Amino acid sequence: MQNSHLPDPRLDAQFYDGVSAKRLVAWAIDVIAVLGICLAFIIASLGLMAFIFPVLAFVANLAYRVFCISKWSATLGMRVTGIEVRNAAGDRLTGAQAFWHTGLFIFVFMSGLGIIANILCILLNERGQGLHDLLLGTAVINRPAE
Repeated sequence: MQNSHLPDPRLDAQFYDGVSAKRLVAWAIDVIAVLGICLAFIIASLGLMAFIFPVLAFVANLAYRVFCISKWSATLGMRVTGIEVRNAAGDRLTGAQAFWHTGLFIFVFMSGLGIIANILCILLNERGQGLHDLLLGTAVINRPAE
């Protein structure tokens, strides 16, 4: 991405060191968090929400990711692993950007081929960007010291 204000992976490699592995750990933490949210809704509904679990999981995942990314530019899993999402200007994501980032992330993960393509993009791209990141010009970086 030529006009990007994201850190250059050759000049500022510390922003990308270990990010691919951290993304995997963050994803696992986030899956557990979303499942916990779903379980809470199922219990609160006395089990009725279990009948619409796929819809519940989709809505919980979308709401969780959009909320976290728009608030902190990172999900809880990303915060635990010390990474965050930045837009092409190098800034934290806005609410609208968080929505598009999450929507494309979920869309890519709706098929096995999308998951494989996303993983390959992350592993083969110098910034470790997934398909959704490439489309939006975003990148996941190690959280800078503030």
